[in-house]
Amino acid sequence: MGSDEENPSVVGHTTTEGSDFSDGSESCGSEGPSHGDLEGVLVAFCAMEYRRLKRIRNGRIVKDGLTRHLNSAMKGIIVVLLLAEVFDITTQRFGIQQIWIIPAALTLALVIPAALQTLYYPEHTFTLWVSTELYAFCLWFAWWFDARDQTQEDHLHCWDLPKTAWFTADQICLDWNQIWAFYGFVIILSVTVLLFLPHRVIMPCAIYLNFLQGRWLVAWRAVRRLPKLPGDRDDSWHYTYKPSGLFGWNREEFMYIGEVDGDGRPHGGGFWYDSSFHGECLRGEWVHGAPAGMWFSREYGTGAHFLQCAVGYATSRSDCQEDYLNKSAWIPSKESDVRFGLGQVEASFAGGFFPFLPAVNYHSAMSSGEDMVEQLLQCYRKRQAHEESTTFRLEVVPEGIVREMGMDDWSSVPIHFPEGDNTGFVVASSITRVRSLRPDAEALVFIHGFNCDLATALGRVAQTFSLGNMPPHIVPFVFSYAGGAELSYFQARAHFADYGQDFCRFLRILSSHFHEVHILTHSCGAEFFFTNWAAISQCFTFRRGSHSSQRMSGNGRTARNGRTARWVSKGSRRMDEEGQMHLATLTMLNPDVLFETVECILPDIMRHAEHFTSYNDSNDGALFWSGVVRGLLSAVTGKGCRKQHLFGTSVQPLFWDGHELKRGQGIGMKRRHSLDSRITAPRVMSGAVSHLSSLVNRPQIPGDGSIDIIDCSNIDQNVHALRHNYFMLNTQMVEDMCDLIGHRQKAPSRSRLCQHGDGNVFSFLSPPSFLKS
Repeated sequence: MGSDEENPSVVGHTTTEGSDFSDGSESCGSEGPSHGDLEGVLVAFCAMEYRRLKRIRNGRIVKDGLTRHLNSAMKGIIVVLLLAEVFDITTQRFGIQQIWIIPAALTLALVIPAALQTLYYPEHTFTLWVSTELYAFCLWFAWWFDARDQTQEDHLHCWDLPKTAWFTADQICLDWNQIWAFYGFVIILSVTVLLFLPHRVIMPCAIYLNFLQGRWLVAWRAVRRLPKLPGDRDDSWHYTYKPSGLFGWNREEFMYIGEVDGDGRPHGGGFWYDSSFHGECLRGEWVHGAPAGMWFSREYGTGAHFLQCAVGYATSRSDCQEDYLNKSAWIPSKESDVRFGLGQVEASFAGGFFPFLPAVNYHSAMSSGEDMVEQLLQCYRKRQAHEESTTFRLEVVPEGIVREMGMDDWSSVPIHFPEGDNTGFVVASSITRVRSLRPDAEALVFIHGFNCDLATALGRVAQTFSLGNMPPHIVPFVFSYAGGAELSYFQARAHFADYGQDFCRFLRILSSHFHEVHILTHSCGAEFFFTNWAAISQCFTFRRGSHSSQRMSGNGRTARNGRTARWVSKGSRRMDEEGQMHLATLTMLNPDVLFETVECILPDIMRHAEHFTSYNDSNDGALFWSGVVRGLLSAVTGKGCRKQHLFGTSVQPLFWDGHELKRGQGIGMKRRHSLDSRITAPRVMSGAVSHLSSLVNRPQIPGDGSIDIIDCSNIDQNVHALRHNYFMLNTQMVEDMCDLIGHRQKAPSRSRLCQHGDGNVFSFLSPPSFLKS
């Protein structure tokens, strides 16, 4: 039905109950220097230690977990039992039972690599040792399997089986050696659990529950401060500690360089460095000893990368309250007022993913929407100042498109192109004369789908921004409605219209800070947007030239130059448009909405939206069942049992010619073409011979080029069985969305897409996951 709860192993959330700090930093920092005579940087050490222990306890996501190893071991035992039963195999019969050196050598072959991995690459060590012990037990169990040898009854121990029609045997017998092997396995497994229990479970819980904090934690880790050396910065603090505790044998280093508050705690911009295997190198914003701002981090030993970014939200749903953002109710209900807040969301994006991320680590409720927007803008302006101070992009454009871009003033920058090279060089001093190299901030509003709590929605936005490297001038927001649960699909949809005025109020608040806005919907979020369009349409300006048809030629393409622009144009706010924003892009992911609804409402939306993109999947299992249930409901209500045509499963061209929507027919896949006048050979020559000329020549975009349909039916990387909720993990989709929203590139100019014939349907350049070299 378009549920957003389909990959719980990837998206987990931790939200503090009754606190803005969910990683133990507040409890650790409660004993500040003024209370416990503890140095300020050591307060941050407590917060970072909890983060380190959490990563140790969970580890990065692996394909084969402990359950997979247990399954493999059981299969091995079953195969041994079947072979012994069929071929009457016993170790006494072959005279090899006393040759214990063979299973002993094989056991060493299992243990030695496990020990080396634990010593040099200590990750998932508990799973590693339990699986090693399990395989060793299966080895010895199979080696001593003599239950079929009735002449060795003195060495067998038998149990009577109940007499049923399911079993023909009266007893089950095991060799005493097998029984002793089982006892040994249980003892060794118990010792393993006891060894891992203090470090992996007790320590993190003790820190989180305030049982081990402040000086107690510093003493247990044997923290020592190192003296400053000549050349060290004044704002640096350098320490050593024992990651394994007081009785550990190795010492590692950690240090902090950056700003501090009045109590000496990290506050403001700073860099944290920890040389232990699971330590991290974190650079970003600190808040009174806790990494509660926006930052980038890398785990020292594994190279796993993760970041924390700020996401604002507005909601009037009665569930997912301030202290329980991840607690959604089965029965959707709405409050009378809109709540605002800001969440700092951590997400993995490279070098391995952790199962508890994305997670809302820090959350602040805001008294008003204006305060939330101002604080979020401040966060992203800081990031923009650090990341884009020396980066810019030059576009070569035809003269006729200049007016389309709305550029009346130009900055002169001399560019030198060496002979025989297409790379231009610019003198740094000439760039400083350019008025601005940083684009104005633009808002992105995400509307989630059915069965989605607020913490999950915030996590999906953060995952998309981190994995796609969204430009920092795009500021993310979430508008959340009561998404219900598995059995409240129709109840959630029935309340969509109740949120129209709240959504309008939120957009009005954004309009006082932004001129440009992007709307991103997933699943039922598309129907939510269409349902409330009448209530929010007044929040958007009309797109440029929407009322004058002289710009359009007969086939819908721009008459001035005969082709559409590569980018999505920016709007210019007039004096009579105060309180309105320019709807730059409207993007829908796996939209769970009827095609007839789209055909009815989208024409009016296209008079405001500069560009519309839909990522559709004809193999979407959730949309299939949504269509089935909708059809059954139509039959029950007396409207007739007919197939419901969902827009999210359609991969046929749909274009806007400036006056009305039109459907088209795709004829095959063609290669993406650039704006120059050269004819490029097609990537895939398909279709009838009568279409050969259209395949060889430049593909045409029907209509005015303001609608793109992206066919995701052939994507299978990071895609689950239902094929409905993978947009934030599939790198092709994530990067394509960031090119569309962050860089305003239309589909014909995005490098990872192929065009289907002379339509506006595009597919990703992606080999199937099962194809190996």
